[in-house]
Amino acid sequence: MTDTARPMARGAYQVFVSNVAATFILAVSTIVLGRLLGPSGLGLYSLALVIPAYAYVGMQLGIPTAATRFAARYAAAGDRERAASFVYGMLVFQLVVSVAFVLVLVPLSPVIASDVFHRPELGAAITLALIALVGQSAFYSAVSGLQGLGAMGRFAKLQVLQAGSRLVFQVGFLLAGLSVLGAVAGHTVGFVLSGGASFALVAVMCRRIVPKDMLPNVKTALRYGMPIYLSSMVGGLIVPFQNTLLANYASNAEIGGLSAAANITVIISLLVFPIQTVLFPAFSSFDDRRKLLDFYRLTVKYAGLFVVPAVCLVIALASPIAAAVYGRAYAFTGVFLVILAVPSILVGIGSLSMGNLLNGVGETKKTSVAGVIGSAGSLVTLPALVAYFGVYGAAVGVAMGGLLSFAVAWRMVSSVLGGNVKLSDSWKVYLCSIVSAAAVYPLSFLRLHPLVITLLGGFAFLGILVPILALTGAVTRKDAEFLESRLNGLGLVHSLLGLLLRYFYLFCRG
Repeated sequence: MTDTARPMARGAYQVFVSNVAATFILAVSTIVLGRLLGPSGLGLYSLALVIPAYAYVGMQLGIPTAATRFAARYAAAGDRERAASFVYGMLVFQLVVSVAFVLVLVPLSPVIASDVFHRPELGAAITLALIALVGQSAFYSAVSGLQGLGAMGRFAKLQVLQAGSRLVFQVGFLLAGLSVLGAVAGHTVGFVLSGGASFALVAVMCRRIVPKDMLPNVKTALRYGMPIYLSSMVGGLIVPFQNTLLANYASNAEIGGLSAAANITVIISLLVFPIQTVLFPAFSSFDDRRKLLDFYRLTVKYAGLFVVPAVCLVIALASPIAAAVYGRAYAFTGVFLVILAVPSILVGIGSLSMGNLLNGVGETKKTSVAGVIGSAGSLVTLPALVAYFGVYGAAVGVAMGGLLSFAVAWRMVSSVLGGNVKLSDSWKVYLCSIVSAAAVYPLSFLRLHPLVITLLGGFAFLGILVPILALTGAVTRKDAEFLESRLNGLGLVHSLLGLLLRYFYLFCRG
């Protein structure tokens, strides 16, 4: 094993904890929303956020990326005052742009609701959602700048504040009987509060009201950020474009079901945070191609070990899991969940590691090209797929984009690593995961509460998977000891891993 993948520093640990906490809180928020609104209400809520999503994609202009880049550069040069001033200038510029977008789009909300979405009742909700853009722009500009400044503690607090405030206000308004409008209001209040806190925090760091050298800094940011922005913009359009199409071909309940399935797949991302935080940052530290190839294989193996079994379990128990998370009314979303989960299974052959590798060795353009090609593939195929197959076509179109992006990135990674990206151990993890998933699949037909089926299936899956991993050599004692040492210091994650490893060592022969 390489020494480069060492235990994380304090700053990285804070990012890890805040990412997990924020993602978990947002997951809880979407689950509560789904349960209280029902599939139809969740569908309307998703449509209310479409126009703000378009607007946010349009107003970014690469500013958050530039805020991170130049804040880090000036801070590394010892000029933290200039770094803070740069971040503050970007934040104020984004606020001005967001206010302009809101002033233009708010009067158009009733027309958009009736003529584009064919749901006149959404006019007020769209107006309210657009106001969130002001707080959203301040929040994301601030957290991007704080990352560059290395202020990870403040970055973490803002992330948790944003997720927590949305949860509290959305649930509060829903319990007060405000339905879809209440959910949108909670979304807006959460962003306004976190955006206001972000503005105040950066202003205090800068110690001035008017940013210094704002216009020159904006020009610098646009020169650097626009090429990156243009390459990533296509990806940001997929979800709003998909929902715009669905507004014409699908019911509110179907749109809500697809949204619920997408939210469940996001929860899977929690499983890979430990590997992302501990291993992926080390890609930039290699000069030797052979060592880089070895380390790439290492990250693929361990990322796959976390994600592939989880995806196989989700596919096997898709309908019970959807019903357990969101309620029995969402049992029909199991099919959507299976389709959307398929691209994630490619983590075991490198889909998650590819972008980190290319960025780590300075091949950022290749990362962008792969992402643009995949996103463009989705955008091109979605109209026909949605027109003929409705919400099923939307799910397939998004999944196809992910698969296309993976295929392009695979060729790029192969060229960077000299054409030799053999992943000899990956098939064992896939085989063990598929066998374990097949064993628990019949449980999905039991006439029990979906939560009972999910828990029973999860424990049975692990009970079967862990011994098979040990007996087939898919995971060795050396692998287990490596994971235990590298994830040391991750609190609950390390404790849960320890329980699994005790069970694993009962069957481990090496």
